[in-house]
Amino acid sequence: MKVILLKKIAKLGNIGDIVKVSPGFARNFLIRFGAATLATNEAIASFKEKQDKLFAAAELDLESAKRRAAEMNDIEITLTAKAGATGKLFGSFTAKDLAGAITQAGFKTEKREIMLPNGPIRSVGEYNIGVHLHADVNASIRVIVVAEEE
Repeated sequence: MKVILLKKIAKLGNIGDIVKVSPGFARNFLIRFGAATLATNEAIASFKEKQDKLFAAAELDLESAKRRAAEMNDIEITLTAKAGATGKLFGSFTAKDLAGAITQAGFKTEKREIMLPNGPIRSVGEYNIGVHLHADVNASIRVIVVAEEE
């Protein structure tokens, strides 16, 4: 299925690129979240009319993401949880938990922006967590997990 990208998508293309993707990816992600539209003749003509507005909006999004990343790179979050004698948590901290903690610290963050390449945090320690704010912008947040004192 061919679509016109309305937003820059990492590893796929830039605004205005016509790319071929699987129908499920197009319907369930790209079109649903407004990142693309079907590449019909009418849509291509319409895109060319709106092209300047889309590029200006994309530039604003990029600047906003860069500002958010600059602010987020300085924060440190401490989380407490019950842990065993070896430092293993009785549970874990998932992307949803981390997004909530970052939001409580004053930086609105969504679960889908949190990058946990090794899965949920399951032990006490210090972690650098990636936050994917834009196709070109990532932030790094320091998360310290400590055991609850009894």
